Amino acid sequence: MRGATTYTVSPGAEFSSLTLTVDGIKLWEYYSTLGVSRVIKSDIDEVFFNISKSHGAYSLGLNTRYSTGGVMSLELSFSLGLGREPRRDTWKSEYRPVANQGAMSAQAFLDSNMNGVKDADEKGLPDIQVRLNGGRVPKTADENGIIYLTGIEPYREIDLDIALETLEDPLWQPSEKGKRISFRPGHVAEINFPVVVTGEIDGTASVQIGASTREVSGVIVELVDLQGNVVQSTKTAYDGFYLLAKVPVGKYQLRISRTQTDSLNLVPVKPTLVVIEVENPIVNGMDFVLQKKFTTE
Repeated sequence: MRGATTYTVSPGAEFSSLTLTVDGIKLWEYYSTLGVSRVIKSDIDEVFFNISKSHGAYSLGLNTRYSTGGVMSLELSFSLGLGREPRRDTWKSEYRPVANQGAMSAQAFLDSNMNGVKDADEKGLPDIQVRLNGGRVPKTADENGIIYLTGIEPYREIDLDIALETLEDPLWQPSEKGKRISFRPGHVAEINFPVVVTGEIDGTASVQIGASTREVSGVIVELVDLQGNVVQSTKTAYDGFYLLAKVPVGKYQLRISRTQTDSLNLVPVKPTLVVIEVENPIVNGMDFVLQKKFTTE
């Protein structure tokens, strides 16, 4: 509820009008406003009632006014915008204009062969959500993994990525960290989000001293691809345990850092072949036993 008054200072100091309004009355999906006003100098009273809907598939508004003397006005407004979702070739209606705004059709799918393209036998991922500039969009993907979104500010670079917490499996990861896109008004950008299966590798590292062994912390474990590039590395914890997470499907060499073994006077450890497969993404028990090259008295 709110009130307003108009006070005229010149040529004569006086109150010229009074208004009392009640806002936010919800009737079904519509919001309404009810109010009364009085023009003091003209001795005119007026009652007004407005009801409107400005969300969903269309916008609808009804404004009515009745004033002293039997004068009544009625104004009805209706608007909608139509946009085409290109992947399914369907038309979507919306309460706001779409021609002067950007739009996108984003699709997330499980990229089994990791080629970055949705093949016929690869499924879309339903119920995922995306983030625009770090903020999660409440709209969720349909059964085909498609999110159709309009009303995006055009000619402005926007960071777009998948909200990781909405992925069904914690081992699923987007093949790209995100995209930066500038949208054009009246154009629907088709954006693909390939999601790949990743795996985990764990094990322990220990050092052999005489006839006994003990777990050792701070050992650098490296995961190397078949081209010799280190794709991940980690250090063992206080109990010798290590974990390499979010490892893409493929073949790798697992090794202890040669620089570290040389600096600590340890025998170099032969690399071990590790295979992360879609059907078997978890590899456990990849343990290393380190030995001294020689000891001094």
